[in-house]
Parts: sequence; structure tokens; C-alpha cells
Amino acid sequence: MDIVKKLLLKYSKVTTVKLSANITPYYHIVADENVPHIQHLYSYKNINQFEEDLKYLHEHYQIITTDEIADEFHLKHQKKCILSFDDGLVENYTIILPLLEKYKIKAVFFINPSFVDNKFFLNKHLKSILIEELLKIPHNHIVWNKIKFSKSEDLKNQVLKYELSNNQIFDLFDVIKFDFKEYLQERPIYMNKNQIQELIDKGHFIGGHTMTHPYLNNLNEDEQFAEITDSLLWIKQHFKVDYNLFSFPYSDSYASKNLIKRLENWDKNMIIFGNSSYKKDVSKNIVQRFSAEKPIVPLKNIISTELIYMYYIKLVGKFKVKRK
Repeated sequence: MDIVKKLLLKYSKVTTVKLSANITPYYHIVADENVPHIQHLYSYKNINQFEEDLKYLHEHYQIITTDEIADEFHLKHQKKCILSFDDGLVENYTIILPLLEKYKIKAVFFINPSFVDNKFFLNKHLKSILIEELLKIPHNHIVWNKIKFSKSEDLKNQVLKYELSNNQIFDLFDVIKFDFKEYLQERPIYMNKNQIQELIDKGHFIGGHTMTHPYLNNLNEDEQFAEITDSLLWIKQHFKVDYNLFSFPYSDSYASKNLIKRLENWDKNMIIFGNSSYKKDVSKNIVQRFSAEKPIVPLKNIISTELIYMYYIKLVGKFKVKRK
């Protein structure tokens, strides 16, 4: 978050600016307790904080209908909301779904098919668990040597920046006697197919988030295209939906004009979600979102900040997303 947005956020805590505009907040997880596979990666709201956000949405915004997403969504109506959740974490079903049902709010859930049913795992989620377990035990020279640990650097940063494959992390789990299978039995990381189907049955939407949540900028364009379209084809095969909704993992800033064009040629009605807030993009099929969990403040304050910031970036000539 740059210094201008930080200042605007502080101002929003004093007074909420009421502006009429569509909003596109997104979350990953909601939980009251520490979640080991998340807590060393990013902050998240507790149940009470999230419920207050939902109350605000319910009172002040119109949640868009199924037809508006599936057919074609244009940010031209006033005070409409698309609420979405990334990564397909199990709390989307166990915690978030009941609250959405309570307030009659429908949302889009973006999943990575490779992780559905908890057979494969996102590397950063395993790293967070590893950090949590290492913090519990005394110095282990075998583990420390494998991650090239330096006492001059924080353990968390050391593990997060060091390249460790999933298999290497599983080997380290064995070294420190951590039972990952038992961990999964007690707290699955991702939703399973039955839970996802229930989301759909209750009127929510499922979108692709790539197959494996890679850093797409490390892939060539053909590989990027395959990661995206394969995730959408998998969803259609397993859940029989008749729409294509996709959100970029990490960031959409590296997506080229040509990649966007190829995706639109693949499905002209496809809706693509980024995370560049209110910036204008190269296609009307791209909906830009903003995080509702970074930082942990009420959604109404985040909305005020994002909307005022939009006018600021217009003034300084940074309103358009630059794509190569």
C-alpha cells in the first residue's frame, strides 16, 4: 500500500465518504482462530469483523444477480457489488457460506482444481505450516542446514523466500516428526467437490483460479493460457456450469494484451477478475477487485479509501492498467 492510500485510509477512519459506485471486494478466508497454513502469509478477518462487513453490504449495496455475472457485467450501474473469495479454502464452506446465507448474499468462489479434495497443496500453505512447527521446537541443525538458515534473519522470512519444493517440505515434516496426514484430518485446507457443489446448489458461483496457483509471470503465454483454461474446463466437467469466471492468482499486472485477447477468443462471454482496484483495463470483460482483508479495517473504510484513491490516480495519470 503506497503512502497516499495509507493517508486516505487514516482519513476514512475519521469520516466515511459516501460515493455511489460499484464495488468488488474479495477475501481469502475468515476465522476466529489461528490457521497454521495461513497465519504466516497474510492477515485475515475474524467472524465478527466479517459479519459487520456483510451487514454493511446488505444495507448499502445490491448484490448482482446470476444473469449479470454469467451474461456480461459492465461497471456502469450504481452501488452494485460482486463479492468474491480466492483459493478455495475450506473456511469458505464452513464459516463463510452460513454467513452469506444469513444475509442472503451470493458470491463467487475461485478455486484451484489441483487442490480440491486435499490431494495436492499450494507450496506457500505448506511453508506456513512448516514455519509454525519450527517455531515450536528447539534449533534443529538438519532442518536449519536444509533451509540455509541465517541467525541474522527472521525464520519466517528465511523459509518464505527459500525455494523449497513440496516434497522437500514433506521431508522436513518427517525430520521434525510432524504428522501432516493427521493435520489434514483435523483441519482440511481446501474444499472438497461435495462442498463446492453445495455452494453452487445454494446459488453461488464457482470460477477458475488456474489449476495450480502458479506465479504466471514465470510461465510462457501458452502455459499461462493452459493453466487458466484447464481450470475452467475442469469446473465445467465436474459441476456442469454454463459460464466461465476466472481470477488471476497473485496479480493480473503481468497478463499481456495478447493473453487477454486469446481468452476472449476462447470465450467471448468470459469474465476475468483482477486485483488492480478501480483502474480502467483494456477490455470490458475484465472486472478489477480490491482486497477487503488487507488491512484489517471495516469494509466501509476500505471502500471509501479505494474510491477516493481512484480519483487520485486519475489526476496523476495512473488510472489505466498498462499491458504489454
